[in-house]
Amino acid sequence: MAYLPLRFHYRFAHVIAFTFRVIPNRFTRQTRQNIALCLPELDASEQDQLYRQALIQTACMFTELAAVWHWPVEKIFPRITSTDI
Repeated sequence: MAYLPLRFHYRFAHVIAFTFRVIPNRFTRQTRQNIALCLPELDASEQDQLYRQALIQTACMFTELAAVWHWPVEKIFPRITSTDI
């Protein structure tokens, strides 16, 4: 997977996030609970939207990790846009 383009990684991440949403598991329950506890001012639809975005971003991070571990440094450095944490 590391040798495939990032576009594929992101599409695959959406599939992973969808799978996490439809199959009950501890990770998705914790994500939903954390959003509800930390952001009670958001209504249910806003919390659900944030929940979906969080799952997609987490899945993207995992798929990007394969590329970071296997791509040469010369290919990775041009893609870094910020080093702020």
